[in-house]
Amino acid sequence: MNIRSIALRREDRLVRAVLGVMAASGLAILFLMAPGEIPIWSCLFHDLTGYSCFTCGLTRSLHAAAGGHLLASFQLHLLGPILFAGMLLGAVTWTVEAATGRAIRPAGPRRVGRAVFLSIGAIWAIYGLLRMALEFAL
Repeated sequence: MNIRSIALRREDRLVRAVLGVMAASGLAILFLMAPGEIPIWSCLFHDLTGYSCFTCGLTRSLHAAAGGHLLASFQLHLLGPILFAGMLLGAVTWTVEAATGRAIRPAGPRRVGRAVFLSIGAIWAIYGLLRMALEFAL
């Protein structure tokens, strides 16, 4: 795969640095804390209805992926390992871009990246709806 790099403005470097730190911090939390210890809000939808929302199980899935338990991660949330890989890739890419001042982009049309992003979004929506439907049926 061909990679091209584009010079970044100072503001863009700062944004990349902040994004890299945020992604790396999220990954560090996953490695260092158990899911029940991570200070996040409970799911309001689940609390009110008793049914899973589109993100229910995602924190536990990310934690399992961070521990190398991919099968368990997929069982907890289908997109957990994919999101974990995206966080890892983002942390590395944004940190390198901030440090070098060059944006790293695969050579090729941008619409391919958009198509992948939209496909993952569509899979997430279908998965969430199917999960809800199965819970309602039970």
